Formats: sequence, structure tokens, C-alpha cells
Amino acid sequence: MDWVGRKKTLCHGLFLSGFVSWIGLSVMLLQDPNCSRLEMALCLLTGFLFMTYIGVHFYRLERSFLVTTHLRQKLSKKYNEISGLKDAPSKDRQWNFGERIDQQFLDWRLTVAEKEIGLLLLRGYSFKEIADLRGTAERTVRQQALEVYRKADTDGRAGFSAHFFEDFGPPL
Repeated sequence: MDWVGRKKTLCHGLFLSGFVSWIGLSVMLLQDPNCSRLEMALCLLTGFLFMTYIGVHFYRLERSFLVTTHLRQKLSKKYNEISGLKDAPSKDRQWNFGERIDQQFLDWRLTVAEKEIGLLLLRGYSFKEIADLRGTAERTVRQQALEVYRKADTDGRAGFSAHFFEDFGPPL
């Protein structure tokens, strides 16, 4: 189960336990002859606010899940396109761009995770988008990106990307 599934399960549990507790408290207050209208109103208000909070959280979680699913589909499509570029015969070029990227990643001895991060960085994805796609923390992606930059001997994303695109421009 990925992090979205775990969060959904946790939200469902919280919602159910909060709802049952709220109902139990409301029943107890209704049966208490000493219960004032203020106590009853506070109980109802607290329950309403709790349910609203959980509802908003459910909405945000579902939205995050949809965005993540969309980004994963886009990533899969782009990965297939890149794979197709690797297999396509080179006509006007001396080298194939996909093969060059793969070979450079091998030369830098990047791990599988670092290769994924590198490809996504070249595609222009943000650290947050990459973290959502991979189901990891944004901090983890930042650390892996720093390791990619270190192995590539570049100062950051711009230098990393420039390494692959420097041959496309006119001679300086």
C-alpha cells in the first residue's frame, strides 16, 4: 500500500472514531438532566468542526491522489517515448539522444533511483512532482538530486541539463 492508501485508511479510521465518539458524547449529554444548552451547543459545534476538518482533508487527499495518478501516467508515457527514441534509427545525427543519456548515466555510475531522478529533472519536473510520482518525501528527492549533481560534477539543475543540451546550440 502506498502512502496515499495509508493516509486514506488513517483518515477513515479517524473519521469513524471521531464520529462514534461524538455520537456517544451527544447521547450522554442528552440523557444528562443537568446538561445545559450551552454544553449541548458546544458539543454539536465541536462535532461539526471535526467533521468539516476531516471532509476537507479527504478532499485534499483525493485531489493529491488524482494529481499523482495523472503525473504517473505522464511519466509512463514520456518514458515510453524516450525508450522509443533509443530504439529509433539515427538518420541525421551521429548519436541518439536517449542513448547518450543512458550512456552518461552509466559512466556516472548512477543508481536506478538516481537515473529516474535525473530523467525527471531533465524533463523539468519539480522536486515536489518527482516526490509525488515516486511516492517519497521531497527531502529524499532533493538529497538524491544532490547526489546526481555531485556524480555529474555540476553545480545544480542548470549545469546538469546543460551537459546534455550543449551540443544542440550554435557554436560559441
